[in-house]
Amino acid sequence: MNVYDVVVIGAGPVGLYTGYYCGLRKLNTIICDSLDTVGGQLSNQYPEKVIYDLPGFETITAGEFIQRLDAQISNVEDYVSKKLNFKVVDLINHGEHFEVKSETDAIFAKSVIVAMGNGSFEPRKMNLFGEDDYKNIHYYVEKKSNYKDKNVVVLGGGDSAIDWALMLEGVAKSVTLIHRRNEFRAKEGIVERLQKSNVNIMTPYIPSELNGDHDTVTSLFVSEVNTKDMVEIEVDEIIVSYGSLSTTNAIQSWGLDLEGKKIKINQQSTTNIPGIFACGDITYYEGREVQIISGLSEGMMASAAANLYVNEGKRNRPIR
Repeated sequence: MNVYDVVVIGAGPVGLYTGYYCGLRKLNTIICDSLDTVGGQLSNQYPEKVIYDLPGFETITAGEFIQRLDAQISNVEDYVSKKLNFKVVDLINHGEHFEVKSETDAIFAKSVIVAMGNGSFEPRKMNLFGEDDYKNIHYYVEKKSNYKDKNVVVLGGGDSAIDWALMLEGVAKSVTLIHRRNEFRAKEGIVERLQKSNVNIMTPYIPSELNGDHDTVTSLFVSEVNTKDMVEIEVDEIIVSYGSLSTTNAIQSWGLDLEGKKIKINQQSTTNIPGIFACGDITYYEGREVQIISGLSEGMMASAAANLYVNEGKRNRPIR
């Protein structure tokens, strides 16, 4: 039986960086993920989304960021491996080691770092009649070029919705952003950029009805939230950016202290169970910011804590 020093559950940006840091500490590490590619939502749903708030980058696409993180791991490939298509269904504490189980396989490790973000994800939908039948309704932007010279409607009021509207402004024939409230949930800087752009903003409106021809939506009816007045908008493509329904059911039975669906951690990214650590959006502590950079920092701390645990308190030395 092969027993790793560390198993990192999740191969999103935080999981990749955490695994890299474990490799720098010369811990025999395996990173597992339920998907068949690394990167989580960033590479599977938002590869062309532009990220503005990472240190050292004016801008970088989500896909390129994941590529760089994955390439970084090649520098520690003697210590770090990956196991994809591995959906974790259970975690068993055997005392001297942990067993991380999928439906058909198992990974054994002395310590566990949970970096599974918000778990498996499914996009939130408009819940309108016929929504699943139309091929030009999307829940993420795979390629900007698919929207060239199109009339595009983006639904949502968060960072992703505004990012996509701004990203497509220079590609599409027209971009209309529709949100149910007058105020946006996105960061102030992004909202300011939106207000200075040529994106057509419609608030407070909600989608009410789809009109289409066979498998293609040709127009969208939206309703003013207060007056209920209806407006018809001709569309070529619709992007629904209502976020995702996340599933983290697996962790409920692991004996971890939870805050809702989040794992409680301290400043060292340790949990209530010795040998289990956590980082990224799956975690909770008072004042935590939901940012990639927060998770990267927590991942570094988790790798240090795992090193102390695996090596029985041996002092962490500066990594050179």
